[in-house]
Amino acid sequence: MGKGRDMRLKGRIVVITGAGSGIGRASALLFAAEGAFVALVDRDSAGMQETLAAVRAVNGDGSEHLGDVGDGDFAKATVEAIVSQ
Repeated sequence: MGKGRDMRLKGRIVVITGAGSGIGRASALLFAAEGAFVALVDRDSAGMQETLAAVRAVNGDGSEHLGDVGDGDFAKATVEAIVSQ
């Protein structure tokens, strides 16, 4: 993934909800392999830490945001924090 070809998403930021496992983790790895900075969002801190370690293992980068996107205030504050980074 991403090796030997252009990093199509270099310079892009991708917000991944449910990033601590399953489809969210797989998506984070795919986007990171394509060069995107992945902003990981989940209610499971340990799962997000595992995902971020896996992202870094493919030479990607990202950030962790612990909380529930079902909470509008959290979702808004998280997007604002990601944009300000």
